[in-house]
Amino acid sequence: MKTTWNTAKEQERLTAVLDGYVWGTIAPEFVKSVDSLAACAGAKYGLLTFSATAALESVLRGLNIGAEDEVIVASWSDPADAMVTAAVGAAPVFADVCMPDCVLTREAVAACKNSKSRAVIADLSAAGAAALPELAAYCKGEGLYLLVNAGDALGARVNGEPLTRYADAAFVDMGAGTQLDVGLAGAVITDKRELWDLFFAYHNCGRSYGEGCTLAPDEIIGGDLRVAEWQAAVLNVRLEQEKADTITEPKRVFMPDQPFFADPYFAKLTGKTV
Repeated sequence: MKTTWNTAKEQERLTAVLDGYVWGTIAPEFVKSVDSLAACAGAKYGLLTFSATAALESVLRGLNIGAEDEVIVASWSDPADAMVTAAVGAAPVFADVCMPDCVLTREAVAACKNSKSRAVIADLSAAGAAALPELAAYCKGEGLYLLVNAGDALGARVNGEPLTRYADAAFVDMGAGTQLDVGLAGAVITDKRELWDLFFAYHNCGRSYGEGCTLAPDEIIGGDLRVAEWQAAVLNVRLEQEKADTITEPKRVFMPDQPFFADPYFAKLTGKTV
């Protein structure tokens, strides 16, 4: 059932932004979203970006993944996993998945790993979630970062634990048509402050967050992956209204609106239809 949002409250908050004349970014509503996102996800830190792909880009760049590096992704996954990997200069390496549930196993990752491998991106699904703890243990043992594409399931849990219990970071889609549906927005969640500082700097034109951070603006060449106060305000209202346990299952990882899913070949290959 689609949530009926409190539009009156949203309008009230947007009016407050308008009257405050702080319409850019890294302003009060954005600052509040850091804690709101983390609380909903069960993580320590959240970061709001202008899209899910921007969220992944800030993570990859923050991890210093780029030219001559490889990132292992599932052969059947959200195209953004490979697209953003290539955009930062790294090479996506496609690991076979177990059909028909599209599970990325540690065995499949191990078959692709080599000296250039830096990270693994695993898409969240009902079946994939079950394999996440074992995959996380493998990545930790091999010195690989594990990143989770949570689709639009900000509140996702695995064995009752938040995604950041297993992953170094997860990224979430909150754009149009998703469960939170705040226009064009994405988020990063993580439990590691040292990584969050880097993700933030790369998303904020190289500038670090607040005082006491060791990063200086001239040490990071970052991009503008930020959001304006308008979207942050709407998101905060919706996170106040929404309960984390209602947005635990991803709806937008495998994009069932694509023509291929309606093709008989899909049914023959996977044994099921979407």
